[in-house]
Amino acid sequence: MAEKQELITIERDGQELEVDERRFRLFYKPLGWVRQTVKELTKTEVIEELKKREVNFDPKAKVADLRSLLDDTIAAEQKGE
Repeated sequence: MAEKQELITIERDGQELEVDERRFRLFYKPLGWVRQTVKELTKTEVIEELKKREVNFDPKAKVADLRSLLDDTIAAEQKGE
C-alpha cells in the first residue's frame, strides 16, 4: 500500500493548488509554481498548521513567533528529524 502523501499548497499567478510533494517537484515546479511560504500565512492558518503537526505552542504568542516556530518545524520535517 502506498504511503499517504501530505498535501502542500502551491501558487502561481494568484491561483492556489494543493498537491503532494512529489507531484510538486516533478510537474508543477518546472512550470513556475512555487510553494506558499510560511510568511504569507495568516495567524489562523499558522495555528492550524501547528495543530496539524501536533506542535506545542502558545496561541497568544505573536504571529511572527508562531511563523518562526512553523518554519523551524517544517525544516526539521524535511531533514527527517
